[in-house]
Amino acid sequence: MDNVLCKVTYLDRGAEGDSIEVIGDEIAELGRPVFEVRVFMISYHRIILI
Repeated sequence: MDNVLCKVTYLDRGAEGDSIEVIGDEIAELGRPVFEVRVFMISYHRIILI
């Protein structure tokens, strides 16, 4: 799968609209309890849309 074609929207209560969208190539690692975007670790339960 080509990560660039993937977009993930996740809940971020501090962001405008309470969500942030990242493109697949911004995802550094898919871990077990979290995925890493740049230097942030985001829990999977915060995902709104893939």
